[in-house]
Amino acid sequence: MEKENRKVKISEENMIEVLNRSGYIIELQTSNTLKKLGFNSKMNEVYPDPHTEKSREIDIYANFTKPIINSKSDTINLDLIIECENNYQPVVFLKEEKETKDFNKKSDKFKDLKTIGFPQKIHSKDQKIWLNEFSNFYANHPNYNLPALTQYCSFSKPKHKNSDWIAEHTDRQHETFQKFIPSYKFFAIRKFEKITQEMSKKNKAQICLTFFQPLLVLNDNLYEGSIIEDKIVLKKKSHIKFQLNTPDGSEIQNFKIDVITKDYLKNYINELMKFMDKSQRIILKNREIFTFSASKDFDSFIIGRSFV
Repeated sequence: MEKENRKVKISEENMIEVLNRSGYIIELQTSNTLKKLGFNSKMNEVYPDPHTEKSREIDIYANFTKPIINSKSDTINLDLIIECENNYQPVVFLKEEKETKDFNKKSDKFKDLKTIGFPQKIHSKDQKIWLNEFSNFYANHPNYNLPALTQYCSFSKPKHKNSDWIAEHTDRQHETFQKFIPSYKFFAIRKFEKITQEMSKKNKAQICLTFFQPLLVLNDNLYEGSIIEDKIVLKKKSHIKFQLNTPDGSEIQNFKIDVITKDYLKNYINELMKFMDKSQRIILKNREIFTFSASKDFDSFIIGRSFV
């Protein structure tokens, strides 16, 4: 086979055609766009597979750092864990009726924002509450008011003659979603270790928070499907929030992933930048209590490696 391939050389026209069908170009385009928007973007970041311990790759890991004021000491960060898919067939995320009614419940929504760093808890008047619950950062996030959809499918047409189209989960899409949780855990731990090492060297706590956002970028053809008056209704979308339900010991972990189209990326990042600006203003307004809480949390970490 190799000898046969050596006799036939692919033309530049065919190379371009093949590359356009692959996922390489959308990954490169996404990374380049993020760099132009001020992110430090790296392609093919490696993380260990928790089951096999072999190295796996996430398409893009991108970071944006915003000082709280004109200083490098106190910062907030936005870290994007991104997978890209050059989907030719549409992808439909299905919306249940109960999701349209219940998604605004606020009881646990603050937990949906993945945040690491200092402070994690706010210490005030002998009380300790979780950072996101105190500040309600997540209410300013672009996916806050989106329903969390849990079902999706794409489409394929079997090669048999006269066969009908079928709706299905593709193996590639399933594997893509499954990569987000272990990669997030690895990058979050790595980031936290870096923060604590830097603070330990200075022997001083500082406000240093990182918001993590898992993101799937599709080439196009993103739809939301629902049933209205017993009829299937499809709406073309540019942004959907997907909820991945996965076992975590005796409980089910709900992991939120944003899904957008490639053309919506700039608008999506602009919305995230508004979220960062509002988060900065919340911290500046409460800077004294944030600084005190960061110090308390860091002291607890040094003493007992916990936040109790």
